[in-house]
Amino acid sequence: MEIGEQAAAFTVSAVNREGQVGLADYLGRSALLLGLFRGLHCPFCRRQVIQMNGYRERLQGLGVEPLAVVNTEPDRGRLYYGRLGLAMTVAADADWVTHHAYGLRRPEVTEGKTDWPRAINLEEFLAVRVNPTNEMPQAVSPLEGNEVLNRIDGFELNDVDRRIQGDHGMTGAGYALIDKAGVLRWRWLQGDAGLDELVRFPSEQTIFDEAAAL
Repeated sequence: MEIGEQAAAFTVSAVNREGQVGLADYLGRSALLLGLFRGLHCPFCRRQVIQMNGYRERLQGLGVEPLAVVNTEPDRGRLYYGRLGLAMTVAADADWVTHHAYGLRRPEVTEGKTDWPRAINLEEFLAVRVNPTNEMPQAVSPLEGNEVLNRIDGFELNDVDRRIQGDHGMTGAGYALIDKAGVLRWRWLQGDAGLDELVRFPSEQTIFDEAAAL
């Protein structure tokens, strides 16, 4: 699926309202900003979901509805996001089907040289330093960053989070902007620019500029 082509259809379970939600719900009605995020084990993605909700009204003013799809079980998503009172719709995809359809991949762990995003050497991965929200005293490895931010949040992984992390933890996150005719107009895949961008996300202004271009 390339820019300018018909976006992939999907249907997922909503976690902060009843029923399911899919691309068909937006066709002919509004454009869609689709956020595709890792499971709840990832504090960086949890922050992005909150951030998306914060600029929902500004997006709606541009004719764009936000939808966050999180890689977790629906019941786990309801337990976490259901209590936050988010105005935008959040949904769950435990099998990473939607994420895969929009171009996100899980790199193979290799003992050889990193060929990102197809393959990653674990030592090289652990050598990356991140601190995208500047909440930590200094930049640390992605795994240590997870631990530090989870402690800051008072977040404890449960069995579902640990299973999702084991199955899909190395996969990235991303955004897709789809017009109301269902055509993919913009896509951003985390880490495409290299390992140093692994937990960085596009700025709000970048997203607004792309939305306004529709």
